[in-house]
Amino acid sequence: MQGVAISHAEKLPLDTLAAGLRGCWPVFEPALLGALARIKAGRYEADENTPATVATCHASVRHVLAMSKEHGIDLGLPEALDRVFQRASDAGRDQDDLAAVYMALR
Repeated sequence: MQGVAISHAEKLPLDTLAAGLRGCWPVFEPALLGALARIKAGRYEADENTPATVATCHASVRHVLAMSKEHGIDLGLPEALDRVFQRASDAGRDQDDLAAVYMALR
């Protein structure tokens, strides 16, 4: 819903947002399912199967946060995500697989 609010503020048609989301799903689905498998195994370091690191995903969160600030959109969700990703970063997990963010939630 944050993306919808940003899209409206940027005057981006929601059909364009939907197309972008559909295009990202082939990356998101294996990343999320892979994260579940990594969490189950307790294996958080990046390897050749890592689609995105904590640092890469944190950069995306920060971009959403900046765009939300720019447009006066509620910051609750992106600030919460930023805090969790920052905790993972502070723990030295920037170059680990996205699954390592789980450790910051514990």
